[in-house]
Amino acid sequence: MPRRTLRLLAVPLFVAAALVALGVAGMGARPTPPTTVFAASHVSVTISVSGQGTTRVLEARLEPDEPGLHLYGPDLPADGIDGAGRPTWIEPVSGGWTAVAGPPVAAPTPFATALPGFSAPFSVLPDGPVTIRLPIEHADGDASILRIAITYMACTTAGRCYPPVVGHELDVVVP
Repeated sequence: MPRRTLRLLAVPLFVAAALVALGVAGMGARPTPPTTVFAASHVSVTISVSGQGTTRVLEARLEPDEPGLHLYGPDLPADGIDGAGRPTWIEPVSGGWTAVAGPPVAAPTPFATALPGFSAPFSVLPDGPVTIRLPIEHADGDASILRIAITYMACTTAGRCYPPVVGHELDVVVP
């Protein structure tokens, strides 16, 4: 390639590199929090931690891979209702996190559904993707690795359910 062509290519590359550097240096660009992703039992899960200082928010976004699947609310008992269903739940297991700083919050909001033959109503999340947020406190506020456990179960309103994921542990980077 002739030198003149190389010089002409160098100018756009320099400008592009400068724009990227400015964006990374804080000209309006914000880094996205690190995430951990896995899929099991027809649900894709994205886990992230946001916030600064000693109080952070652990967030799990759960997305069923087929229409008509719902998950259960975080307030469902750990073993379900009469053994059926599992709560959608995240909790820190280790990594310097000292305490859960509040209850889990689900979006959208769960609703109660009574089903014949069961002793209590189920806390059900609407079909489709849901997000569970859990405030947590860190002993010193430094970045670290947090080991969490997640539990959930996907079902249809017709009663077809996939095997529950119970206490699945994974590591999440805390920014």
